Amino acid sequence: MPHWLDEGAGLLEVPLSVGYFGAMAGLGGRAAWLFDNARAEALHLPGILARAGLVSRARLTPEGVSAADQCRLLEAMAAQGHRLFSLTYHSPSLEPGHTPYVRTEADLDRLLARLETVLAFFRDRMGGCFTTLSQVRRDFAEKRAAA
Repeated sequence: MPHWLDEGAGLLEVPLSVGYFGAMAGLGGRAAWLFDNARAEALHLPGILARAGLVSRARLTPEGVSAADQCRLLEAMAAQGHRLFSLTYHSPSLEPGHTPYVRTEADLDRLLARLETVLAFFRDRMGGCFTTLSQVRRDFAEKRAAA
């Protein structure tokens, strides 16, 4: 959820959209340590939980995250009450060779296809609306002024 970083409402932080999906998505926040723990990773617990369809953690990005997982993340976050989503990627990924996500033209084609799939899903299947960070800031400033 976006929030003001200063008292004067000059700087609005819009966090990355990161969350959990799966049959036990609600467990994700309480079990975040499973996803950030070297021992749990050594035991492959995050992968086991994901392959079992229980809980997966993902970021809303075409870099290294499948379109299907991003769409599941959007649905899960919306079901949890989220209404603002921040899809991010590194701009150098738009040219092959500048990030580990896009080394070749074929990688770029796949990244753009994932991006297009997720954006179409958000708009067409979820009824989502696109906006700009400037508009998000204006909306939050109006809410703050009205409070």
